[in-house]
Amino acid sequence: FYRFLYHTAGEEYLWGDRRRMSDADLARAISPDTIHLLVLYRSGVPAGFFELDFSYEGRSNLKYFALLPGFTGGGLGSYMLNSCIHYAGQQRPLPLSVDTCTLDHPIALENYKKRGFVDWYEEDEEYPDPRLDGTVPKDAGKHVPQV
Repeated sequence: FYRFLYHTAGEEYLWGDRRRMSDADLARAISPDTIHLLVLYRSGVPAGFFELDFSYEGRSNLKYFALLPGFTGGGLGSYMLNSCIHYAGQQRPLPLSVDTCTLDHPIALENYKKRGFVDWYEEDEEYPDPRLDGTVPKDAGKHVPQV
């Protein structure tokens, strides 16, 4: 089920890291008690998910956050992010950081900033294009040019 969520929600944004993981490595990554995965359902259908990591010292981290295709553009992202922030605060009232990048949805950063997130740490990172090795379909990530 996790792979379904990750693959379906992340394909357009070229999420490849966890697609490349073996089942055993993926299970180790998402099974600790410090990892919380919550799924948003709309009319009984998975519409999105977020993954929080509470293993950091002095903060919590929103590791993954995405809506599934067909559920964007209707306000569900704002609703889910508000729910995520509320849930994280109930679990551990510490600062919440978020991992994002320029490959994510064009309004993702704006959505985070509207809810109080600020630029805290930024770095340039080379990320291998997962379309080139077949990790994601070649027609994924239409908003990102292939080089």
